[in-house]
Amino acid sequence: MASPIGRGTFVSYWSFQRQPSGALYLSKIPFIGSTLARKIYPQTMYHIDVGTMYLSYVHQAITVTVDQYAKHEGVAGIPDDKRTPIMHDPFDRIT
Repeated sequence: MASPIGRGTFVSYWSFQRQPSGALYLSKIPFIGSTLARKIYPQTMYHIDVGTMYLSYVHQAITVTVDQYAKHEGVAGIPDDKRTPIMHDPFDRIT
């Protein structure tokens, strides 16, 4: 999503990982549900690696697109010190 902000543009993207339906049902059990869901459906390194690779790919695609747009319009692109994404833990809601 790109939104005009003053004389510039703000680019934002979101990502989330779906939980298995069994984990959702287990997490509804009072007191022990979330613990059971974490034990039966653990967050694996594979899931973390795939999520990280996906976010890196999306960031690279957006950066290239913004650079092409800036070049086409004849405006300044993203400075090198602003190219790093501000990322929160994408798996925070799962654990």
